[in-house]
Amino acid sequence: MQISLAAVLLNSGMAMGSPLVDGDRRFLDRVAEQGHAEQMASGAALNKATDQRVRAFARRLMDDQVNRSAELQTLSASKDHRTPGEASLAHKGQGIPIVKLSEEHFDLRYMHQIGVVGHEASVRLFEEASRSAHDPEVKAFAARHLPTLRQRLQTARRLKAAVDLKIGARPKP
Repeated sequence: MQISLAAVLLNSGMAMGSPLVDGDRRFLDRVAEQGHAEQMASGAALNKATDQRVRAFARRLMDDQVNRSAELQTLSASKDHRTPGEASLAHKGQGIPIVKLSEEHFDLRYMHQIGVVGHEASVRLFEEASRSAHDPEVKAFAARHLPTLRQRLQTARRLKAAVDLKIGARPKP
C-alpha cells in the first residue's frame, strides 16, 4: 500500500502551510480585539469630541483600522484562524468608560487612553511580532503596519499636549 505525499501532508496539517504557533495566534487575536475597542471609542469621538483635531484624529484611526482589519481577516482566514469578533473584556473595560464620558471631559480622556496609551501598547505589540513572529506573513503584516502606528502615536502625543493646554489640564506623566 502506497501512501501519497498529499495524504501525509493533509493528515499532518501541512497541506496549506504550517499551522500558526500560539504566539502568532495570540498576536492576531490581540490586534483584532484592540481594533474593535479602538473603533468603538473612535466612533464615540466622532460624536462627542469638541475639538475638531480630535475628531479628525478619530476619523483617521477608524480609516486605518478598517484597512488593517480587512487585511487581518484575510491573513487570518488564509491561516485557518478566526479572530475574535469583538473587543476583549479588558479592552471593553477601557473603551466603555470613555464612551460614557460627557463632552466636557471626552477629548482629553480619549487622547490619553486611545491616542497615547492605546498606541503605545499597539506599537509594542507590533514591534514584538515584527521581530519574533514565526509565520513570515504574520511577521510581514506586523512590520508593514508598524510605521503607521508609530506615526499615529507621535500625532496622538502632540495632540494630547495641545488638548491639555487648551483646557488647562496638567499633562500626565
